[in-house]
Amino acid sequence: MNIKIKLIVSAVLLVLGGLPTALFAVQNASRVTGLSLNAGLFAFELAEPVAIPALMGITFGLGLLAGVIATLVLRSRTPAAPIPIGGGQSDPWT
Repeated sequence: MNIKIKLIVSAVLLVLGGLPTALFAVQNASRVTGLSLNAGLFAFELAEPVAIPALMGITFGLGLLAGVIATLVLRSRTPAAPIPIGGGQSDPWT
């Protein structure tokens, strides 16, 4: 696929995904929520409520960090292709 087409498709998908997310954050800017977790063995609850857009930013950042770490781990485990001694052939059919 052409690089320009990939760029245009990526931009359209980013806008289509980003607009509803931004609208949700703006509409819920003044709302807060209390967070709690009960895992059976332990439980906790935050003392102060947290704003919804702040939670969205935190989860986006954690997801981005997890993606970067996963990419680095996968790249370090994948061996690089060896470089041919005679140089690469330009025609794969010969």
